[in-house]
Amino acid sequence: MRRTLFEEILHWLDSLFRSIASAMDAHPLLRWVAIAAVVAVAGMIIGRVAYRRQMELAAPQNKTLGHGHTGSKDPWAAAQTAALAGNYLDAAHALYFAVLQALAGTDRVIIDSAKTVGDYTRELRRASSHSLPLYRDFAKVYEPIVWGSRDCDKARFEQLSGIASRLTGRTT
Repeated sequence: MRRTLFEEILHWLDSLFRSIASAMDAHPLLRWVAIAAVVAVAGMIIGRVAYRRQMELAAPQNKTLGHGHTGSKDPWAAAQTAALAGNYLDAAHALYFAVLQALAGTDRVIIDSAKTVGDYTRELRRASSHSLPLYRDFAKVYEPIVWGSRDCDKARFEQLSGIASRLTGRTT
């Protein structure tokens, strides 16, 4: 009688586990190595799940994205406040977070502190988002500030703010 593909896979797995078990019987140290490997893999999986959960919980509470701006409930207002105080670099970071929050609402972008500007660009491209051209315009101004000179003046902030207002629907 012919076996189905599923039965073949089960048979293959059964023979694989039987050969592993017989090898472990022949070498007792191998059993402890296998147990240690399983525990290590399980620990990594649990750690990754816990880390991911912590990142997901941090995003809705508007905690820092790793740029040092405060965990204001409204990053748009925080950006305007920082700009009024003359702290345009922090204001630019807060604008970036405001843009990400808006994209999370309109384009289902998942905010993650480990993601880069390029990661969000790829995510918007995959989703065929109508926000992509404006986000790219924002990124062209934002990235040189953050990764280049780390200097943001009033003119650059106003340029970022103008693009961000079109992305978020907010006005200055």
